[in-house]
Amino acid sequence: MTRASEKLLVTQSAASMSLAELEKQHYADLFIRRGRNLSLNERGWCFLPLARKIIVQVRDVEKIMLGKR
Repeated sequence: MTRASEKLLVTQSAASMSLAELEKQHYADLFIRRGRNLSLNERGWCFLPLARKIIVQVRDVEKIMLGKR
C-alpha cells in the first residue's frame, strides 16, 4: 500500500479506503490480505488489465479536455 499511495500521491489511508470502497461497491475482494501484505487474488488479476485500460482512457480524455491532442 505504501508504494501505491506514493505513486498516486495520496495518503496510505486514502488508498486503502479507495480499495475497500471499490471492493464493497462490487461485492468482491480483489486482494489476499496477509497482515500488512496485499497480493492480487484471481479476481484481482482478472480486473487488472481492465483497470489499466480505464486509466489509459481517462488520460486520453484529460489530454483532449486540455487541448493536448
